[in-house]
Amino acid sequence: MQASVPPPGIYTKGSLDITPIVAALGSDAGTTGSVVSFTGLAKRFSKSGRKVSYLIMESYDPLASEQITKICSELSLKYQLNRAAIYHFVGKFFPGEVLVHIVIASTGRKEGLTALEEAIHRYKTEPAIWKQEVYEDGTSTWIEGES
Repeated sequence: MQASVPPPGIYTKGSLDITPIVAALGSDAGTTGSVVSFTGLAKRFSKSGRKVSYLIMESYDPLASEQITKICSELSLKYQLNRAAIYHFVGKFFPGEVLVHIVIASTGRKEGLTALEEAIHRYKTEPAIWKQEVYEDGTSTWIEGES
């Protein structure tokens, strides 16, 4: 695997380009048969149907990055992955902007897709990351867990 792949963790909005990461994960002399990914975007409407102007994503970076690294390590062992990486961004996000990238490199698609689903669930519930929805009327709500 190429050394240019950054470690999983928390990154400032706009500080990471996923394209070379995906390319690097697929260039390991044939041991990777599948690279699957998920990109999470900021949504226009809240779960209750309110129109969202923007989101504020915050984290306790040292702890959140440690928790994300732990999730990736556990998934790699559990599913015998070549690589699992979660890149979560913090900052101010407008609808349609990227909040998170998850990339899984595995020998086959089945374990990669299964690991990806678990990674999505776990990054939404385990790391010290907080989301504030700011609505068009200027009010806001802090959102917990699986949102």
